[in-house]
Amino acid sequence: MDAEDAQERSRHAGGDSAVGGVIRSAEGEIAALEARKAKLEAGIATDCHGKWAAKLREVEAAARASDADYRRVSHESASTLYGEHAARYNPEPPDVSTLTRLSTRSPSEESVLREMADCGNRVTPLKKMLVDELDRLKHAARLPPPPPPQDGCSGEGNLGADGSAPVNQRPADGDTDSGLPNKRQKLSPGAEQQPVREKPGGQMQAVHQQGEPVVQKPAEKNASSPAQTVHNAKVPVSQNPSEKSAPSPAPAREQEAPLNQKTAEKKASSPAEENASAPAQAVHKEGELVKQKPAGKKAFSSAQAVQKEGKPAKQKPTEKKASSPAQAAVRQTGMLLNRAARLHRSIDTLDKPVASRLQTANKRLSSYRAAAALRPVEPAFLASQRLEPSWRGYRQVLDFYRGSDSFAFSFGRQLEGPQHFVDIRRNVAILSVKGKSGADEVEVFNGYAVSGEERAPGVNAAPSPLFSTVVCADGLGHSYDRRSDAEFKLLSLFAERRRAAAGEEYTAVLWSKKPLCDSCADVFLVQLPRVFPRMELTVVIGDRELAAPG
Repeated sequence: MDAEDAQERSRHAGGDSAVGGVIRSAEGEIAALEARKAKLEAGIATDCHGKWAAKLREVEAAARASDADYRRVSHESASTLYGEHAARYNPEPPDVSTLTRLSTRSPSEESVLREMADCGNRVTPLKKMLVDELDRLKHAARLPPPPPPQDGCSGEGNLGADGSAPVNQRPADGDTDSGLPNKRQKLSPGAEQQPVREKPGGQMQAVHQQGEPVVQKPAEKNASSPAQTVHNAKVPVSQNPSEKSAPSPAPAREQEAPLNQKTAEKKASSPAEENASAPAQAVHKEGELVKQKPAGKKAFSSAQAVQKEGKPAKQKPTEKKASSPAQAAVRQTGMLLNRAARLHRSIDTLDKPVASRLQTANKRLSSYRAAAALRPVEPAFLASQRLEPSWRGYRQVLDFYRGSDSFAFSFGRQLEGPQHFVDIRRNVAILSVKGKSGADEVEVFNGYAVSGEERAPGVNAAPSPLFSTVVCADGLGHSYDRRSDAEFKLLSLFAERRRAAAGEEYTAVLWSKKPLCDSCADVFLVQLPRVFPRMELTVVIGDRELAAPG
């Protein structure tokens, strides 16, 4: 610790260039982040803030609707879309669709959030650096001054400029310059040792036996005990210093009278000194010690000081002490730390409108979904219906299974309760194939499928031996054989049904919510033309349509 303290002192003594470098570096980084935050705030105000406010109003309006309103609007939408089969579908109400769409961030909002997160991540280590530097400076400012150099065993280094001992140096044994008796000082043969008597306060007092007065230095004011003895009745008090202090045969009461008289005169002459006396002063009265009650302390502030003549005392103006370099560095570092903390808080408040919107939308969606009940569905009915290979056909599949048991008909990670399609991880595909019959085109195949091996709605046909799949990774990085993909299951069923008429002309449209993987792209673009050489295939990816409402 001594080495560390010496290093801290040396850094302060040398102007502490490292401290100045840290402060200048922190000031530059904070200024750059403040400019970046101002630019981001200006962009939000012009581009995003109005949109965020409009979206928040939409969410608040949608959240005010009741569950009964949602059900009524859902039935009206089903009657409009599906006619006589409206009872078999459960479309999502427009207000719930608004809540669903605005319960997540848009791409522009995600970009702004990443920018704010990057600014905040740069401020956090800067704050930590300033906190560490502030602690170090405070520790350095509290260090004691370095000790004076010592010259070893030689006594010359401890002398003053004139060769004498320093003022604060204690006299060595044998020195008599101080005027005080020394314990080790030997008496001359003719000298007679004086008796020593202990005073009640603990101080030793020498008394001359021959009755000569001894001049004593005024004793220092020390803390007396609560019961301080003023006078001993058995010891006579000499009023004349020239007289010898011989024991007087006068009774105790005669000796007490002068003392009591002097005490009374003293109390009458100086009443102010009585208040400043000890808390419990003992007064000799008729041979007994009587304890006085402590006088109440009078608290005088500097502004209430009064002179003896009754005039207010003049006060000297308090002068401000000049701050040391260490205190100035501590103050400047603290100001930078507060500035960085304010910057961090202001960056976090930029996302407040979006956070309020997300909170309102998700809260209302949770209450709506909690009040929903399970709906019984018949998958055979949807299989008998023709689905358009487009976004509309995909919405028809979702409207049919909305509210059904999510464990029995799995579309994603939701495995219990009514199906709300919160997280549709699995892909959905629709295949429509038309063949020529004379001059007319007739649809020879129409179906839908959901990817996955277990509890997947739609077509679940066995893999066709006409096509082969390979192992490849999905969007999450998991690699497996793609024979359970929705596109491959649809093509396998169609190939088994139309295998005998493979030479006929066909027009096929494949709609997929997600892009084709490497295995499915090879099956449809390379292997399919070899099995059905006269098929015209169109592949439509529904990601753009799916992202359009959001």
